[in-house]
Amino acid sequence: MKKIVLLFALALVSCVSKVKKEELQLLNGYWEIEEVKTQDGDKKTYKINEALDYFFINDSLKGFRKKVVPQYDGKLITNDVEEKLEIEEKESNFYIHYKTDFSSWEEEILELSNTSLVVKNTEGIEYHYKRKQKDE
Repeated sequence: MKKIVLLFALALVSCVSKVKKEELQLLNGYWEIEEVKTQDGDKKTYKINEALDYFFINDSLKGFRKKVVPQYDGKLITNDVEEKLEIEEKESNFYIHYKTDFSSWEEEILELSNTSLVVKNTEGIEYHYKRKQKDE
C-alpha cells in the first residue's frame, strides 16, 4: 500500500509542469487577478477588478509592472508608476524580483501560459491571474 501511495505521489509531482525560459515572454500583457490563496488554505475570489496589472519584459528578462484602470470607453488609464522587475532562474524555478524607490520583493512563478499566471510571494500567498485582453 505504501508503494502505491509513493508511486501516485511521484506521478502527481511529475505531472506538474515547470515554467520554461522560452515561455517567460508570455508574461507580457494585461493580467486580471482572479483569486488569492493564503498559506493556510483561505481563498479570496475576485469577480470584478478595478485595476489590471500590465507586465512588460524584454529579451534580457528585465522590465516593469504597473497598474492600469480600464475605462468604459475601452481606454486604459495609468499613473505611470512602474515597479521595475527582473526575472531570475534559481534551481530550475523562475523568480520575479521587483524594486521600487521604497521596497523590493520577489515572487516565484508557479504557472505561466497564454491564459493564466500563478505567482507565490515569500509569505506563501499565491496570486492567480487570468489574461485580460485590452478590449474586453
